[in-house]
This record gives sequence, structure tokens and C-alpha cells, in this order.
Amino acid sequence: VKTGALILAFVALLFVGLRMTAEQGRTSAQLGVLTGWEVRVTPGVSPSGDWKKLSEKPDAAKVPREFQGTIEYRAPFTTPNVNSVGVYLGQIGEADRVYVNGNFVGHTGGFPPQYENFSDVFREYAIPSSVLNSKTNELLVVTYSRYVGLKGMKTDSVEVGDHFLLQKRQYWKNTAWLLVRLGVPALCLFLSLLFMPWFSSKTERPQN
Repeated sequence: VKTGALILAFVALLFVGLRMTAEQGRTSAQLGVLTGWEVRVTPGVSPSGDWKKLSEKPDAAKVPREFQGTIEYRAPFTTPNVNSVGVYLGQIGEADRVYVNGNFVGHTGGFPPQYENFSDVFREYAIPSSVLNSKTNELLVVTYSRYVGLKGMKTDSVEVGDHFLLQKRQYWKNTAWLLVRLGVPALCLFLSLLFMPWFSSKTERPQN
């Protein structure tokens, strides 16, 4: 009974922690979700080819599991009326470079030949006021994927707004993801330690 209670308490604490971080991530910013996306898919490292509108071809950014190359996304947005502007992108597979009006604003991971996979990281970048136009701007996100898994990004997760609030969202999303990655192995270790004496007693051979 005590063992079952300990297991339930551990699972409950993990669940409550995940719910709290998820709620913080949702309520920290409800800002400008971008629309009017266009995508361009290119095998290899050097982007080329024609852009396609996601509104006309929703599957334009879908690629096979074995795809290795770049997926580019671009969309217009209006400069929000906030003190510090930022862009939240969520998770991206696997590396990215971000530009606003042709100006580089940030990156995560690395493109070949210095390839680095950071697909488990939630992205948020500050956009300097010096690169913003008074009204309409263009966001360009260049992603690179090599391995099986998440390819490119989810455009419905992208938001432009207050940098401080979006940065809080990024923090809570990364915290929740870390809890999952640490919580599951910890739970397995916890269970193995709890049941080890029981298994040991069952496998002991009676002495003659």
C-alpha cells in the first residue's frame, strides 16, 4: 500500500508540474499569430526554387522522413505597438536562421558543415527596432533538417509581439519539456528501486 501511495504521489507531482508550466506558457502571451505564409523546400543546403502559398497548398511544407535539406518560411506582419518586439517560433527541426526585412536576428543550431541539432529547443528571438518598418515587415525563417523527426516548423505556433512576454512563454515551454525528459527516466528509476526488493525475494531459491 505504501509503495502504491508513493508512486501515485510521484506521478501526481509530475503531472501538476507539467500542467503549471503549460498554463504559464499559454497565458503569458496571446499576441499576433502570423498568416499569409509561403514556403520553399530545397534538398541540400542552398535554397532555390519557387515559393508556394500554404493557403493554396497546405501540404507544401511536408517532406518525406528521409528528407535532408532546407525548408524556408516567410510571412508578412505588422509592427506591434509594444516597447520591445520579439518573435516566438516554438520547436524547429533541426536548425534555423531568422531574418526580418532581410536582416539577421538570430539562430539556433548549426547548418552544414558545422551542423548542430537543436530540435528540442523552443525558439524566441528579440527583433531590434532598427530593422522594423513603421507598418509592414517580412519574417523569413530558414530551417535545415537532416535526421528523421520534426521537419521544419509549425507555422500556427509563430507569434510576433512583446518580447518579454514571448520570452516567458519560451522559458515555460522549455521547462515543461525538461520536466518530461527528466521525469520519465526518474519515474522508471524510482519504480525499479521500489520493486527491486520484491523481485529479489521472488527469485531467491529455497535452501535445502
